[in-house]
Amino acid sequence: MKCCLGAFFLEDYGSSFKTTNKDYLPAIKKASALVVEASGLTSHAAVVGLSLGIPVVVGATDAVSKVKDGSKITVDARRGAVYLGEASNI
Repeated sequence: MKCCLGAFFLEDYGSSFKTTNKDYLPAIKKASALVVEASGLTSHAAVVGLSLGIPVVVGATDAVSKVKDGSKITVDARRGAVYLGEASNI
């Protein structure tokens, strides 16, 4: 998936944020995965992602600065890993 930073997303795009709140909900609903710098299993991103069935990685240090807008990433939410580029088998 491609990563898009900011408020506008297309389907099959992941998103990378420092943190989220209810204002991000329309964009989150269009994202295929969330990568968030703020950590916590009860964080807004974790709760919303779980309720929407979207893979979420929380506590991703420096995610916003390391993943550039338009970058292709692979999110492995089970392992809490984010890989630059596409991976066919995780």
